[in-house]
Amino acid sequence: MLNLKIIKKEITTKNKKSQVFGIDLIAATLIFIFATFLFFNHVILMNLEASKIEDLTSEAERVIDIILLEGYPKEWTIEDVSRIGITTEKTNEISNTKLANFAGLARDDYTLTKSLISTKYDYHLCLLNKKGKPISHKNIGKPGSDCGNLASQANNFKHLTKINRFVIFENQTRLMEFYLWEEE
Repeated sequence: MLNLKIIKKEITTKNKKSQVFGIDLIAATLIFIFATFLFFNHVILMNLEASKIEDLTSEAERVIDIILLEGYPKEWTIEDVSRIGITTEKTNEISNTKLANFAGLARDDYTLTKSLISTKYDYHLCLLNKKGKPISHKNIGKPGSDCGNLASQANNFKHLTKINRFVIFENQTRLMEFYLWEEE
C-alpha cells in the first residue's frame, strides 16, 4: 500500500510538471510568434519607406532634368508655355527671363506649374550665391516655402528630398537646390 501511494504521488507530480511545461511551451511559442510578427512587420515597413524615398528621389531627378531644359516652346512666355524649362541653348545656363517667368507663374498659379513640370509633389527651387545663401528673388515654388527653412522643417513632411545642381547664372557658376516633398 505504501508503494502504491509513492507511485501515485510520483504520477501526480509528473502530471503537474508536464502541465507547467505545457503552459510554458505555449507561452514561449506565443511570445516567439508575436516577436517574429513584429520583426517582419517592421522590416516590411522599412522597405516600403525606403522604396518611397527612392521613388521620390527619382521623381526629383526627373523633374529637375525637365526644368534644366529650354522648355517648350524654346522662347516660352507665361501665355504660351507647354513645358517649363529655364535654360538657354547652352547646357545649364539659366535664362533670367525664363527664370522670372517661372517665378511669376509659380506665384500666380502654383498648381499649373506642377502640371507643367509633370509632378504631383510640392517643390521649391532656389539659386544660391557664392556664400551659399539663397538669392532671395530667385526662389520658386510652393507659396510659403523657403529654401532657408525647408531642410529644418523636414519633420513636417512625410518625405522630403533635395537635389543639387551646378548651373551658370549671370555668367557665374551657382548652386541650384531643388526640393521635392510629400505632405503628411
